Amino acid sequence: MATLNTVWDTEELYANYVAPVLEDNVALIPGLTINPNVVQINASAAVYYDLTDGAVTNGAAGRDYNDNEAGNARKVVPLTQSLQISEKLPKVVKETTPVEFVGRYLANNTVKLQNRWGFLGLAALVNGGTHIEAAATTHETIYGDIVDQVAAYDTANADKGGATAIIVGPSSLGKLRKSEHFALNPSLNAQTVYDGHVGYVAGLPVVYAKNLDSIVANDLPGYSAIDGLEYIILNANAFLAPKIYDYIEVIERSENFPGSKLVGEVPYGFEVAHPEQVYVRVTSSTAV
Repeated sequence: MATLNTVWDTEELYANYVAPVLEDNVALIPGLTINPNVVQINASAAVYYDLTDGAVTNGAAGRDYNDNEAGNARKVVPLTQSLQISEKLPKVVKETTPVEFVGRYLANNTVKLQNRWGFLGLAALVNGGTHIEAAATTHETIYGDIVDQVAAYDTANADKGGATAIIVGPSSLGKLRKSEHFALNPSLNAQTVYDGHVGYVAGLPVVYAKNLDSIVANDLPGYSAIDGLEYIILNANAFLAPKIYDYIEVIERSENFPGSKLVGEVPYGFEVAHPEQVYVRVTSSTAV
């Protein structure tokens, strides 16, 4: 009887399949939707120094100074949660399965781990942001609704940084793509998806989050009910989403059973540092 020998090695699987998808399919993008300047200080916490606003006074020239207490607000994000994955690959798989098949399997599970991190981050954004309640949009009204909310956001945050992105789920993206206003700019909005970026509205990049629509009240510690989650407008600096590391490894020979293993862990933490700079557009919600 013929024997199929397709032995694959860990380095080939990691380099060609696992590493390229470590950041795929998530809407949490440094500088666009999450703060890129959070620094890990130890194994259980990360820190961000938020520059506090100065106080500008108005009055007669030559008046005495009125000192204001200024400085940096230190925000600490606990890193006490982690995501894990552990997948067995029996010896028969290693001996009889082409590397391409195993590589796709490992890549799919790696993406699943990253997508779960992305989902939890989106849920933290929804839970910690400012909920804006209004009637549900249609493909005819969603573009104008976003424009109006961006204007309201800019007015409310006139002395702070402007919004950096709009996050939408499948339902809202579908409505946007049917909107004539969104379609009128084909050079910007008809391109293929690149790194989650699918177009522009009101001068802001639109970021696609496939799992945004699946968020329910059970995912939100601060809310007992939520309905009609449409989109999120935010400034990236308002959302802290540090990770200690992305640990993904293919163990070629397991000590516990005949075969190999894919193991991974992502320790993480989330915090909305400035709720007023995260607008969460919903039809209705009820705080706990």
